[in-house]
Amino acid sequence: MEKDNKGYYLIEGEKYISVTTVLSYIDKPGLRYWYGKYGTAECNKIKAQSAEIGTTIHALVARNIVGGKVLKKDLKKKEVKTGYESYLKFKSEFKVPEDRSTIIDFKTSDYYDKAFELQLAAYSLAVPVNSIAIGWNTEVTVVNTLDKYAGTADAIYVPEEPTVTELMIVQLGKKEVGYKTSIISYPPKILELYKSFRYLKMFVWASLE
Repeated sequence: MEKDNKGYYLIEGEKYISVTTVLSYIDKPGLRYWYGKYGTAECNKIKAQSAEIGTTIHALVARNIVGGKVLKKDLKKKEVKTGYESYLKFKSEFKVPEDRSTIIDFKTSDYYDKAFELQLAAYSLAVPVNSIAIGWNTEVTVVNTLDKYAGTADAIYVPEEPTVTELMIVQLGKKEVGYKTSIISYPPKILELYKSFRYLKMFVWASLE
């Protein structure tokens, strides 16, 4: 399922707004300050470079999860290599939960954005539409048919007999090998986050229509 250029997924003939499209409407005053200080051209250049590195790291992570090979030529850029090695460190140290599924969102940003939590809140209250196997799954499309939104989770770990779902943000180091995990409390906090996301989604949907 691909997104169109307006931020929608088309699923069985119906439009579902992308979670990332909704979150892109959140005001980021720090970003405005950064643009004002360094100028549009320079900031756009840095953003494009960072996006390229992040996209590459995510692709390598997804390849590893499904058992594909990551070659030396894929790791020529230092930040890509470090980011991927940070993921491998996390995966080797991640204690496999015996009683819970885990939705994991890998981030390559050094800055912790509270919107990360809204993203996972939306994912947690959506239903996977592609097959989920026991163990590691990647690029899982989740859909909420009630609120008509969809997104793609970076990774979902599923044990044999899950009872609850845990939400985890993993920030991968790009300068030094390492990572930082943040676990979102569930369900009390997640329900409040979801309400915030839902109101924002309704506003964005109306503005796009």
